[in-house]
Amino acid sequence: MRNLRQDLAAMGYAVFRIDSSVKNRQLPDNTKLNMLILCIEGKAVIEGNMQCLTLVKGARMLAPHLVQTKILDVTPDFEAWVMVMEESFSRDISVGVPTELLGLLFAHPVKVVDDEQEWKLLNSLMESMHLYDTMNSSKRLLEVSGCIFRSMLLVMAESEFKSGNFTKMPMYTMADTYFREFVRLVADHSATEHEVAFYADRLNITTKYLSDICKQKTNKGAKELISGILISKLKRDIKMSGLSLKEISYLYGFADQSSMGKFFRKMTGLSPLAFKQSGGLMSD
Repeated sequence: MRNLRQDLAAMGYAVFRIDSSVKNRQLPDNTKLNMLILCIEGKAVIEGNMQCLTLVKGARMLAPHLVQTKILDVTPDFEAWVMVMEESFSRDISVGVPTELLGLLFAHPVKVVDDEQEWKLLNSLMESMHLYDTMNSSKRLLEVSGCIFRSMLLVMAESEFKSGNFTKMPMYTMADTYFREFVRLVADHSATEHEVAFYADRLNITTKYLSDICKQKTNKGAKELISGILISKLKRDIKMSGLSLKEISYLYGFADQSSMGKFFRKMTGLSPLAFKQSGGLMSD
């Protein structure tokens, strides 16, 4: 696999294979990235956008605006195709695709593809994109890859439409829009903004409505979700930033190091110092 960051910077997307070695690994985490996964073999449990999703053989997952994306568990035989895309790439390619069809895909991020021909087609398209991606000399790389990805979107969306989900299942609603924007805002501002009121105000809705939406989507309240993302960022910086605990507490908007310590202990059962001294050997 080539360097993911280099591919995203150069082309706006990256295509690669993963297997069971990715267990407990963090996947790309950026609210400006989208991800498509095709599970070829085995089973995986993935945390994405504050929800736990299960992938089995023959399932596809389309996840927008990646936040806290991590593979929690996999079977030994797990294999999957992964495509990570910049938001701009996804947006440009999807221009002209009927909104109601895209809405179906967003409303049902994980689906087992039970049509054998459709599954073969999706895998073939993904493999073709990966193969063409290796042809560095191509002057039409983005055009061809964009056409392939657009074809995949249309195949998945048409499948949802034909399955009857268009009429049987709830369409993408304003609550879905608010939740997606809330996820993006928390990822961007949770370092310094820890209260639900800030996010409700930015969305122009009440704190109660925002919490109701979060509970509907994740069975967790808005405050719990904000704290969850905040603690993940604190763990990462305590383990990797090289900053002192005092500097980190200032960076994350706590009144002082003691306040951060109380929050960290409440969320994890350990003090920040104990966590740091352990080398961060604590499950995320």
